[in-house]
Amino acid sequence: MSSTIKRAWSWYSGCLSRNPFTTKTITSSVIVGFGDIVAQSISIFSHKNEMIINSPTSYSSSPSTSLVRRWREEYNPVRTLKMAFVGYSVVGISSYFWFKWLERFMPGSTLKQVIPKLVVDQLIFSPYMLASNFLMVSALNGKSKDEIKTKMEKDFVPTLYVNWMVWPFASFVNFWLIPYHYRILFANGVSLGWNTYLSIVTNKSSK
Repeated sequence: MSSTIKRAWSWYSGCLSRNPFTTKTITSSVIVGFGDIVAQSISIFSHKNEMIINSPTSYSSSPSTSLVRRWREEYNPVRTLKMAFVGYSVVGISSYFWFKWLERFMPGSTLKQVIPKLVVDQLIFSPYMLASNFLMVSALNGKSKDEIKTKMEKDFVPTLYVNWMVWPFASFVNFWLIPYHYRILFANGVSLGWNTYLSIVTNKSSK
């Protein structure tokens, strides 16, 4: 197992060295897409559990089979593809050029250098990424301008506050301890849970 992990890591590191843009953007796409699969599964199974609690006799025979059947019936692969596209076009591409810009104009990883970099990241890039995510997902879901406006007014600021409870520490660790070429990978790893939450928020009804 360890040798397999080492070979996989070596292969991924080689891809980063040979083609960093493609590797980082595809990685972002895969992780955001997987986050949506988790988000949909949570929604489906939570609703299922509520139904079992409210009507236990309806599922007493084979609840596990019913769970699998319900997941197959309700899981939306198109939504996952949309989120994977957002992961590539918004998260991946934006993060690639943002980290590159930060490293060029605010280089270094000492504590004195990391703090201003973190402030700029959270005050500029985080709101931009969140707004872009909301707008792109809403557009892909066919929302009207009024629906998008309502969505932004209702969910953007609360989600940004949650973002600021999660990301400052993660970004601090990223800028301080993680080598430049692995920062998007580290951010993607941390963001798996965040993307799950964001997928739920951005895809829920604005009503």
